[in-house]
Amino acid sequence: MKRVVIIVSVFVFISCNNNCKEENIIFKQFYFSKLDTLISLDKLFDTDEAFPLIREKSAIFYANTEYFRLLTNRKFCYIEVEHHPIYQSQSALKADIKYLKKWYKKNKCGMTKEKADSIVKVKYEQETGNQAILKYPSLLSIQANEIVILPYDFTVWQNENYTQAELEYNDFELSNSILTICVTNYNIEQEKRFQEICSRYPDTKFDKNHFVIDLTRYYRQYICVTNERGEKEVWINFHCAEFFFNSLDNIDETIELLSAWKAGKLVVLDGGNCFFNLKINLTTKKYYDLSVNGEA
Repeated sequence: MKRVVIIVSVFVFISCNNNCKEENIIFKQFYFSKLDTLISLDKLFDTDEAFPLIREKSAIFYANTEYFRLLTNRKFCYIEVEHHPIYQSQSALKADIKYLKKWYKKNKCGMTKEKADSIVKVKYEQETGNQAILKYPSLLSIQANEIVILPYDFTVWQNENYTQAELEYNDFELSNSILTICVTNYNIEQEKRFQEICSRYPDTKFDKNHFVIDLTRYYRQYICVTNERGEKEVWINFHCAEFFFNSLDNIDETIELLSAWKAGKLVVLDGGNCFFNLKINLTTKKYYDLSVNGEA
């Protein structure tokens, strides 16, 4: 009798994995949008030789593979050389992709994005002392070492009645939403400017990245305060990744810049949209003082 029960249980388990009626479409889209990061890399291999990622792509790659590592327990096959992920062969990348596809097929029943996020958050809490990530799981969409929360700095608001405040989880979520609105509005105007300049100078090739802001490019500094009206505000300061990783041949300069960035407010003159900052009033849910650097 026991043997029959076991056989039935195995059959149900296999049936669930192959013909899952509870497959969550939102989670499927979420999961495979992250997996597409690796699949797109597979298409870039010309031969089965080592393949390094350029800095702009590595931030997204790290964020997605870190999420997958925590969710699926996958030990990825790439290596790191001077903060850059490198696959030593295309077959190593294919092995990672195959594992993640297999994991989804095996675990899709009853899985939701909320459940996956919860698993990732719990595992991160268990293995890391990074308080920013532990308190703000949404930072997993940003590379873990690309954000720093700084203490109050008088030079930002220049008001003695402002005091240090803690950036809570909900505050961070709200600031991210308002930031997205701000950048979207800014980019709409910059798109128009880009088109106008291209029309005015048709023989000159302009880089659109010098006009619009792509938030995935940036390292962030946060300072949170309570203003004189008792409202909570946050100042966010952005530095593009290229500022720190201008050349792999000068790693000492990179380390020095990152150390300064972690230690306190880092201000850079000129440089265009590689550098910008803004303030967000989390109580009124409004942003102000958006400042994008000019070109030298």
